Amino acid sequence: MKASDKVNAPIFLHNEGESDYDALARTSAILMELVRVGEAREETPLFAAYLREQLLGGLAKCSEGQVHRFHQMYGGGNKENSIEVVVEKMPTKKLCWAFQQVQRTLEKD
Repeated sequence: MKASDKVNAPIFLHNEGESDYDALARTSAILMELVRVGEAREETPLFAAYLREQLLGGLAKCSEGQVHRFHQMYGGGNKENSIEVVVEKMPTKKLCWAFQQVQRTLEKD
């Protein structure tokens, strides 16, 4: 089952007429700049929750194989957990990196 089967709406910050890819790239750039200047950190609960939502939104746009690979990398060996559970249980220190990986995956497609 693809993550998109479980996520109903895109959550990236869209401008009118903007593609999902462009919205994801822009959202990522905003988030990374906030982290760079110290205005947002993965440890901040609200920012961590936002990153988790962004991850699920990005994974919803990935193929089943790509989601499976993400699950292998971050699932801790538990194949029975849904991708939502995997993202929820991810250590906060891995969120930005995982978000960047999903962005790069979508850029390639």
